[in-house]
Amino acid sequence: MKKTTFLMILAVIFASNLVVQSSAQDAVHGINGYYAYTAKQLESENIMELDNNGKKLAAWSSAMSYENGYLKVQMGVNNVELKNDGDTRYFDFRTGIRLKESVAGQGNLTITKEYPVVAFKFSMPFNNERVSGHDYMEPEFRWYNPVTGAKERIPLGGLDNNGRKRLVEQYLYLRDVNGKDSLKFNTRILSNGDTTMWAYRVDDPLAEVVYFLDFSEVFLLEDYQEYDRFKTSGFSFGFFARADTLKTTAVYGDAENPTKITGYTASEETKSKDELPTYYFKWLRTFKSKEEFKEFVSYNNGDGNDPRTDNQLLLNTRLYHANEFLTNYKFADESVKTPFQSSFDEATAIYQSTPPNDDKESAEYKAWDQQVLDAIDDLNEAQSLFLSTIALTIDDYYNTIKTADESYGIILGAETTIGSLSGRPLTVGAADVATGFVFNEIGEINGQRAYKLITSEGTVVVADDKTLMLVAPGQETANNTASFVFSNRADNEYPSFDMKVGSKFYYVGDDNTLKMIDALPDADALDELYSYLFIVSEGVYDNSGNESATNPDFLFSGWEFDADSKTIDNERLTLPEAERTRYDGWGQQRWRMYTTFTVEDVDGASCLAMRAAPTYYDALDAARATPLTTSFPVGVAMAREHGVYSTDVQRDPDGGVRDSTYIVYFNAYTRRYLAMKWGSPSPDVTLDILTFYLPQDKGNLVVTANNIAGQKGDVIYWDILKLGAPYGDKGYPAQFISFGNVQSPDDVVYLDWVRTYSSVDEIPEETFSFGGSGVNTLNDNSAVQIFSPASGMIEIKCNTAKASTVTVYSVNGSIVAQQSFNSTVTIPVNQAGFYIVSVSSDNQKHIGKIIVR
Repeated sequence: MKKTTFLMILAVIFASNLVVQSSAQDAVHGINGYYAYTAKQLESENIMELDNNGKKLAAWSSAMSYENGYLKVQMGVNNVELKNDGDTRYFDFRTGIRLKESVAGQGNLTITKEYPVVAFKFSMPFNNERVSGHDYMEPEFRWYNPVTGAKERIPLGGLDNNGRKRLVEQYLYLRDVNGKDSLKFNTRILSNGDTTMWAYRVDDPLAEVVYFLDFSEVFLLEDYQEYDRFKTSGFSFGFFARADTLKTTAVYGDAENPTKITGYTASEETKSKDELPTYYFKWLRTFKSKEEFKEFVSYNNGDGNDPRTDNQLLLNTRLYHANEFLTNYKFADESVKTPFQSSFDEATAIYQSTPPNDDKESAEYKAWDQQVLDAIDDLNEAQSLFLSTIALTIDDYYNTIKTADESYGIILGAETTIGSLSGRPLTVGAADVATGFVFNEIGEINGQRAYKLITSEGTVVVADDKTLMLVAPGQETANNTASFVFSNRADNEYPSFDMKVGSKFYYVGDDNTLKMIDALPDADALDELYSYLFIVSEGVYDNSGNESATNPDFLFSGWEFDADSKTIDNERLTLPEAERTRYDGWGQQRWRMYTTFTVEDVDGASCLAMRAAPTYYDALDAARATPLTTSFPVGVAMAREHGVYSTDVQRDPDGGVRDSTYIVYFNAYTRRYLAMKWGSPSPDVTLDILTFYLPQDKGNLVVTANNIAGQKGDVIYWDILKLGAPYGDKGYPAQFISFGNVQSPDDVVYLDWVRTYSSVDEIPEETFSFGGSGVNTLNDNSAVQIFSPASGMIEIKCNTAKASTVTVYSVNGSIVAQQSFNSTVTIPVNQAGFYIVSVSSDNQKHIGKIIVR
């Protein structure tokens, strides 16, 4: 037995024993329906979010944070109508929290027959006020129906048609003998004595309500008896309260009823965020039975009697998943597994350790607790390194996909329609006719390179039923693009890759069709997995079917911006000049109407000169009645487009459709490189973006200063194959270019030429006498690591000693975030998708791409 294998087995046995010894629950969080979400875990896994309520007024909008072991929710105004109850004014406050679903259809919880009881601990709102009626907590439970797959309410008795139940009602104007608000628990006890909904009140000042629901009866329903689990599609907790946004003072009753509130008096002083209605959430857990639940809540104010700290529980969960991960990749090369195994062994030893004392505020305790957290980070980084090492890296962008034994290949099937998509599904055929795809790298998923597969006909997307299919560009969206990740499950000498898109692995079934599965099966030998594994190898492209094969001039060769290329367009005037000029079809872009153009001689060459006029007219000002003043700094831009215009002043063609008047064709097989010579005497001016638009504005070819392939003097160039231009002729009917940070009317941008080339060697090295483009020389990314540690987050680690600046761009080149940092920074983004990350450090620029879920 190899030493590393023995250590792994020993560590796993030891870790498993620790779980048994440390908890009455012989289970691990997240496995087989057992969950033990503490507030710390909810924060760590970033799976809880606010719902859309309580956001009507910005000053009193809902907010969520984690404080001292609790999830704290500050409620927001949900109805702008100011109401009255006697002398009391109030607004309706409504704010809920809900579990996120990391991948659509995957579910946010899995409820099983083994763990059918779900319990949670929370408080009713604080800081609310009124004299009659009641506030309440009303959760909502929905599932993916295991029979139909539909998202609908869980058929648990007692829930309404939306899957809701007003579990707890709060009466502030009635106090109990201890001065606490009166609470009404809406429970459910069946005629046979079974309890399916029940609540406890415990002595916790911030979360005094513990509630459980038993979903056992769902598995007894006739339609679902054959199922042992189901996935929830919605799991949320809604709270309602009423309060004023002005500070108030309660008025109590007389001596006979001293705890009854009879009204409120309001001041004119507005409340702060901390004075709004607020509630707390402590934990969410599952149990095997009502009895097990009761035993748990009988200890420590309903928090159970688990001696492990929150961070130890997090590490325990991480160790389980690390072992599961190592088992899944047991046939991977030993040189790849060894570093991860070492991190696993070290983390196991730290998990075994005990706190140095019971004083959580002591320096010794804090150092030990930090060591536990560091072990989790080390495991995460080790797994990310493992994944990045076994991920597919390619030198050839045009490839075929064949099964590991090379018996079959992935091909395109016949045209079909699935849902709203029409295209050609990926299917299985003979290996010698495997379809060639351009593998366009679009970022990273869990540290692994992700690829988009394209041809000149379109892009591979995921249909509603998870079928992979090639569709025309107009049907591709940010939500359906197939992001392929290939991981080597074999040794480095003879690699064989799994093929994963989203949460599904794709494989060749017994009927020789492409099928999907959630996880690869366990196997005793690698060859048992061959139908699940693939070889990605260089394809041989046949260009003979393209127009460019017989007519090379069919392809875009470039723009030279000579003076004799000038044309006049008298429509849609926006500038003080008497005519609107075009050069090689380029003209004023009507969203930046201050941009002017001339052709000027620079160093003996004709260059297009772009400036920002100090005054101009809006495109919609047909009479040119109101001159506008340019507010510097600005970006100058021009466009090359044509279409049907209903009026002389509209900014875009009807329907946003550009016709083929200015279409240019690329074929990355024949002309792979796009080059441009530009510069400005002003060192502040920057290149923003050059976009080649497809007819439906989907799958555009976008080049920026952040994705250049290289630089020769003041000539910068791009590898358009790497950026998504396929093999085969593909037309782009409109183009747009912009330059940023123009400081004054005196700043000028010179554009000498834009051209295409077959190789880097053909690209000339040229410079302007005034200094040129000033684009930073790109460095490799070895000093920078880019991760997406959780949903909606980008993390950047920089190994350079000096301070760094990170800029995050969306796929269309717009800036999403910019921040200075030292060593490590985390950037939140508002939506899932593909992002370009540029890190400037020590006069060098590092570029990376990342997919955020």
